[in-house]
Amino acid sequence: MSHLKCSLDKVLNQTKSIPVSAVELQVDFLVSKLFHGDKQAACGFYSELVDIIEQGSAKNKNEIVEYLKAKYVNIRDNSKQD
Repeated sequence: MSHLKCSLDKVLNQTKSIPVSAVELQVDFLVSKLFHGDKQAACGFYSELVDIIEQGSAKNKNEIVEYLKAKYVNIRDNSKQD
């Protein structure tokens, strides 16, 4: 739990440019529209996205996954799924 709080604090303290913030808002809006406001379906979408990122080879994939999990708190921790 403290790891999640540290990640969240890190995310909240990050300074984002206006274009990055705008893109995040656009994505949030599109996901909301795509799933007609169904938060459980949206959570499933972000969980699947995290799984795909974890399987990828991006250098900073751990930071990306931590960021997504901190931003979308309801994303399940993959280690707890089993």
